[in-house]
Amino acid sequence: MKKRFIYHDEKSNKFWWIDYEGDSLAVNYGKVGSIGKFQTKEFDNEEQCLKEASKLIAAKMKKGYQEDPKFNFMDRYYFDDEEIGLHVKTSHPNFQCHFTDPLYMCCWDEESPFGSDEGADALNVLENSLRKEPDLDCADFPQMLIETMWGMKYIAMDSILEEDVRAQLLVDEMSTI
Repeated sequence: MKKRFIYHDEKSNKFWWIDYEGDSLAVNYGKVGSIGKFQTKEFDNEEQCLKEASKLIAAKMKKGYQEDPKFNFMDRYYFDDEEIGLHVKTSHPNFQCHFTDPLYMCCWDEESPFGSDEGADALNVLENSLRKEPDLDCADFPQMLIETMWGMKYIAMDSILEEDVRAQLLVDEMSTI
């Protein structure tokens, strides 16, 4: 279950949301308009998780936070807890719906998207870039990653023919053919 709260007075304009279900919960908090900080916590069972979630919600309401049922969980960025790593509750709702295989949350298997050094590094660079510039045009990210991080030539796929790609790979030391 996801709930979002907001606190606003003459000095502060803060948000706090919680996602709790099963034996884990995630919270995201910060100034309204910012990405905020993410934290996750695992419990021995669902009962302990629900008890902790209820306690956290009660504490926020006691401080003056008001529930915001209109909050759009879809139109925002999600980042993993830096101490925990990949977690389904700190993933975008669309990711949660479509990437249900545990492989997608694996960060130790070389064959998983984020288990390889390249995949983990790419995710880390994207997260850091979005934290610094939330309005970043992600369409430019692949070119920046390939040229800056990997030191390779970026080839725009919509502007070349297959034979041009093959010719480039024959002279490029990073050839994978």
